[in-house]
Amino acid sequence: MAELLTVVALLGIIALASATAWRTTAARARATATARVLKLYLHQARMKSIHQGVNHFVVVDPVNRTLDIYEDTGTTVGSFDAADPRVARRGIGPSTELGLPANTASLVSPLDSTTITNGWSIPLPDQTARWGTTLRGVMITPTGLIQSAEATPSSIASGLVVFSTHETATAVGIRGLEGSVRSYELRDGKWREI
Repeated sequence: MAELLTVVALLGIIALASATAWRTTAARARATATARVLKLYLHQARMKSIHQGVNHFVVVDPVNRTLDIYEDTGTTVGSFDAADPRVARRGIGPSTELGLPANTASLVSPLDSTTITNGWSIPLPDQTARWGTTLRGVMITPTGLIQSAEATPSSIASGLVVFSTHETATAVGIRGLEGSVRSYELRDGKWREI
């Protein structure tokens, strides 16, 4: 009986350790998937803009936990308004947040040696009725430029969007003048391209 109790106790310890490792791995996978989807959406919106000759907006909604692409065919060209139709939507994983990991005040950008202190290092969109105060996003032009969504849009020289869980961080780096989009994962304190 004593041996059986010892085996059951060891199996319980192994199961507990496995569950903890699984949660960490699953959270990392969700953050990585979110970065990959944002990268894909930026590429997709860029191709649609070039092919159709119409601006597109890529929108991150951290409150409703979604990533969206909108076509700029509404009432005002170059402005994200209620008449712009959504053409794609994906959810953000339940444990993934827009921002730096907990207990992290700053990170070095994988694009250059600058220090980042929040999850959105791109100029914030105008606080119009559609953008509000929580939505984040960029505009892609028919020439392939990735621009800020300000009243007077400007091409993004270098910008970063960081998603994190409690254990890890992923990032999407944008160089808007080149139309370049790359995704990264923070592992052992170093950014690695994914």
